This record gives sequence, C-alpha cells and structure tokens, in this order.
Amino acid sequence: MKIYSLRGFFLAENTYVISTGRGLIVIDPGAHPDAFDTVFDFLGEKCEYVLLTHAHFDHNCATAYLKEKGAKILCHKSYLELIESCSMVNLGNYPGLNLPYTADVLLEGGESLELCGVKINTFYTPGHSIDGMCYLIENNLFSGDTLFNLSYGATHFPTGDFYTLKESIIRLTKAVPGDAGLFDGHTRLRGEMPLGDRRFLLCKPSSTIEYEVKNNPIFYEN
Repeated sequence: MKIYSLRGFFLAENTYVISTGRGLIVIDPGAHPDAFDTVFDFLGEKCEYVLLTHAHFDHNCATAYLKEKGAKILCHKSYLELIESCSMVNLGNYPGLNLPYTADVLLEGGESLELCGVKINTFYTPGHSIDGMCYLIENNLFSGDTLFNLSYGATHFPTGDFYTLKESIIRLTKAVPGDAGLFDGHTRLRGEMPLGDRRFLLCKPSSTIEYEVKNNPIFYEN
C-alpha cells in the first residue's frame, strides 16, 4: 500500500490517494478533477472508493466527479443530511463547484471494513463538524479536520463545538495505536514527487498519535 497526497483546490487541503494494487481509495477529494485524471493515469489503477471525513467544501468538491467515474462513496450518516438540508450552514456546497451526489454507504463509526483488500476502522469524531469521521488504514490515521499536527480543527463553524471535539480526540487517541502515522486535512506534507510536482507527493505522515498525545494543545486547553 502506498499513500499519495494531492494539494486541494481550496484552503491548502490535503486529498489522499491510496494505491492498494487492487484499486484506489481516495480520502476527501478536494483537488481539481483534472488532477485526479493525471494521477489515476500515472498509477494505472481505478478509483474504487471515496471516504469522506466531513462535508466542508474544501474536502469534497470533486466527490460528484469521482462518483460519475464509478467510485462508491462512504461517509457519516449525517453528512448528506447536512448538505441537503442547509448546505451553506455547513459549508457543504461552494457555489458552482459541488454537484449533487448520493452516498453508497452511510457510516455510524465503529465499523470494520475491507476495501480493495485493505482493512479500515472507522471512528465518529464530531466537533469540527457534526458529521466528522476518521479512518485508520493499516496503522495510518486519516483525521480530516479533527486532529492536526500540533493543532486541531476549528470549532466556530456551524455544528462545531470545542468540548465535543476534545472528547472526540481523547476517545480517538485512546483507540488508535500510539505509533500510528497521522495524515490530516491541512498540514503541509513532505515526500517524494513522482511527477516532479510538489502538489502530488508520495507522502509521509505529519506526526504520530503518541507525539500528539504528548504535545498537542487540545489535551491541555479548556
């Protein structure tokens, strides 16, 4: 399994493309559709699944495009309710970019999945947004905007709440191995540039869970 990152179209978002050898898994498709076509051609694999961490526009603006290309969409059960009921409240549909789509699998958190031969554990982590999800994939935690390297997701947006986020992060870090790598939604990443473009990396984790438990300010703020 190899983990690649694509720089998102908005707000320096991190989109992840996981190559399994049996198909691609995309996490938070915030990059431009043209970038996905280039990467998929380079990797020689088809996108089979999209995992969404939350409904904010910078993380999902290419979801409809990947759905049209045949990918199955997985997200928390409240994700589509937020987009459909009040998209601007949850920043779900940036004007002219997010086309309508439906999810194939609605998650609650606590699921153990196997996609493209890879084991995935899901965690419901509200706080940044009520639909927050994190995914542990072979000892790599994809945390969206829940937990960052030495930081954490903003809670001033609609449906956000600091104390809910803190509780989510405490539960999450107790459930995930300390040596798990952290791949979050916005931290600038390091890695190799297989296409000679810094926007597409064979990336390394920004941190580990153990390091964040010891150093992240969320554990010391009230």
